Amino acid sequence: LPLAFGVTEALPTWMSQVTKLQPGKFQKVPPCELVYNMSWNGIVKAGEAKLQLGVRDPKEPNYLLGTCEGKSAGLAKRLWYYKLLFRSQVDSDSLRPVYFESTETEKKEKVFTKSWFANGKVKSEEVTQKRSDGKSKTKERVFAYEHTHDLLSAVLFLRSLPLDNGDQINMVIHPSNSAYFAKFRVLGREKFTTPIGTQNAIKLDIQLNKIDRDDLQLKSYKKMKKATIWISEDAYRMPLEIRSEVFIGSVRATLEARKPLKP
Repeated sequence: LPLAFGVTEALPTWMSQVTKLQPGKFQKVPPCELVYNMSWNGIVKAGEAKLQLGVRDPKEPNYLLGTCEGKSAGLAKRLWYYKLLFRSQVDSDSLRPVYFESTETEKKEKVFTKSWFANGKVKSEEVTQKRSDGKSKTKERVFAYEHTHDLLSAVLFLRSLPLDNGDQINMVIHPSNSAYFAKFRVLGREKFTTPIGTQNAIKLDIQLNKIDRDDLQLKSYKKMKKATIWISEDAYRMPLEIRSEVFIGSVRATLEARKPLKP
C-alpha cells in the first residue's frame, strides 16, 4: 500500500553492510569430529560439546550434514542443567543453510526447534514442553531476510574465505529462534596452543547485535559483550578456541580433540 502512493521506508542500514560474496576457495571441509570443553575463565569446567562436520547427508548427497551434542558439566551442571542436540543441513555448493533442528533440555522444560531456509525467509517452529506434566505450547515465527545463515553454514562460509589480515565479514545468523547481525574482523595471525598442540591460527574479533523481528532494527545483545575466536590455519580451518564475555563472566570453548571421519 505505501508503494502505491509513492511512499517508501528506508531499509535498515545494516542490510547494506552484509557480506554477499560467493564461498571462497576453502570450501571443502575434511570430514571430522571435534570435541570442545567449555570453562569459566579457562579454569572451572562448565560444559562439553562434540561436533561432526563435513560429512555428506546419506539421504541428500548434495547436502553437508552437521551434528552437535552438548551439555553442561562440572559445577555449572549443578547451577544450570542443560543438554543440546543439534542437526543441520547445508548446501555443499553454495554453503547456504537448508534446514536445522535442535532439542534443548533444561531442568524444567524441553524446547524443540525446527527452521527451514527458503524463498528469502526463515520459518521456525518452536515447541516448549514442561518436563513436569508434558504440557506444551507452540510458537511459529518468520524472519524475512534472504542472506541468512544458520550456525553451521556461518562457520562453513566464514572458513571458506581468504580471511586476510584486516578483512571484515558481516553476516546475519539465525542460530535458533532469533536472528543476529555479526561482524567478524580479522585481527591477524599468531601461534596458539590448545590440548591438541601449538598451531598457526587466524585471530578474529566478533561483535554481535540482535535483530528485532518486527522492525528489523539492531538491538544491543547484553548476554554477550564481545568475543574473540582463533581458527586453525590448516586444511580444517576450524575454531581452536572461542573466548566470550557474557552475562555470567568470561566463557571459553577450547578444542580438546580432533579426528578425521569417513566422507
